[in-house]
Amino acid sequence: MNIWLVFLLGGLLTFGMRFIFIYLLGRFEVPDTMRRALRFVPVAVLSAIVVPELLIRSGQLDVSWTNFRLLAGVVAVLVAWRTKNTLLTILGGMGTLVGPLFGGLFVVLFREVLSTYTHLWALIMGISFIVIVLVFRRGVIGELKKRAVI
Repeated sequence: MNIWLVFLLGGLLTFGMRFIFIYLLGRFEVPDTMRRALRFVPVAVLSAIVVPELLIRSGQLDVSWTNFRLLAGVVAVLVAWRTKNTLLTILGGMGTLVGPLFGGLFVVLFREVLSTYTHLWALIMGISFIVIVLVFRRGVIGELKKRAVI
């Protein structure tokens, strides 16, 4: 089947379904109880999409500290509740995942570079991490902020 025909039929079907509801709602008086109940539909649909993505990993319920998606979701909910700002909510959730992503990337690249030069790469990495923990007690970003670098 031609892909453009699929797009056209899908668009017409979507338009038709929405048009019917708009047309019917314009002609009939919707009871106040129904109107109040319909206000919860977007929240229910969004929750049904997002909650399984946050809680289920590899087909199993995962509410542990290692579930980074759940942690990012909790941060996003707290930012949304506190600021009522969609952009800050998105950035808050992404920021929760970006730090571990960069940290993991740094560790992998550091190991790859060191292992090409010496067979003692594990020792050098261990000593480097101990020095980093001792020097940057507030974390790398915390120390850079304290010193007004960022």
